[in-house]
Amino acid sequence: LGLLSKEVAIVFPALMLGLDMVTDRSGDNLLPKGNTFLQALGRALRSRPYQYAAFSVVAVAALAWAVFINGASRAVGYWGGSFQTNLGTGFKLFAHYLKLVFLPYPLIADYTGNVFQVSTSLGEPATVLAIILALAFLALALWIFRKSPLVSFGMLWFGAALSPVLHFIPFHELAADHFLYFPLVGVSLAVAGLALILQDYPAGWRKGCAVLLAVFALAGSGMTIYRNRAWKDQKTLWETTYAQAPGSYRANVNLGQIAFSDQKLAEGIRFTERAIELDPTKAVPRINLGALYYDLGQQASRE
Repeated sequence: LGLLSKEVAIVFPALMLGLDMVTDRSGDNLLPKGNTFLQALGRALRSRPYQYAAFSVVAVAALAWAVFINGASRAVGYWGGSFQTNLGTGFKLFAHYLKLVFLPYPLIADYTGNVFQVSTSLGEPATVLAIILALAFLALALWIFRKSPLVSFGMLWFGAALSPVLHFIPFHELAADHFLYFPLVGVSLAVAGLALILQDYPAGWRKGCAVLLAVFALAGSGMTIYRNRAWKDQKTLWETTYAQAPGSYRANVNLGQIAFSDQKLAEGIRFTERAIELDPTKAVPRINLGALYYDLGQQASRE
């Protein structure tokens, strides 16, 4: 049912499997630590073989339908122009989203146009660093499973929930901050797992970590309040977006329309022409530009 609403639901079988790996059959109690990732995986698969077989069939069928029949949100081609650059872009996006978990600034309402730099090759230094980071993240998640299954599950949840938007199958929206909503559940699980680990540490350690968590919570709350101001109205939102990402197509086209409405025609023309530069395939800014020049001509004739 989830797949009928949003393609990202295709990861739910993997998330359910992970949940079975760290809890008992009731799902209410965490299993004791000590098992390796592969041992827990085998136990979970043996516990519900028919369920996971059915889930896998549905997931594969849904993927085939979305990609080959329905063409769900597919891009015209690979990001960067080739399979290698598209793959590298996925790794760079993973690094970008992981960075936003720890430092959610700047938050950008729109990434269309020239905002996020796609990979130019797998050998590009930024791409190489992103690949190393992703592999280190995966290795840490698997290694820590024996010591803290919940932390491991949280990390793997983050990666699995993020995977549909990393363009292994390219689609039209390169990046979006809201793609982090679902993966952040995994971050919360990992933090809960760390809290369980701290139970075995001295009281001083626990108090210090509690203070650190409170500082992060207060800082995050302050950033949320500050960020909410950007959503006051359309003009404020797109002005804020333009300040953070001048290469945003939507920021330029919307600011052009707002300037048109305010009869600031020269400003509207500047934003609209920039929008056309950022995406020459779109018709809306070309129509807007014609209307702007028409009004400019009408003003000139009246003068």
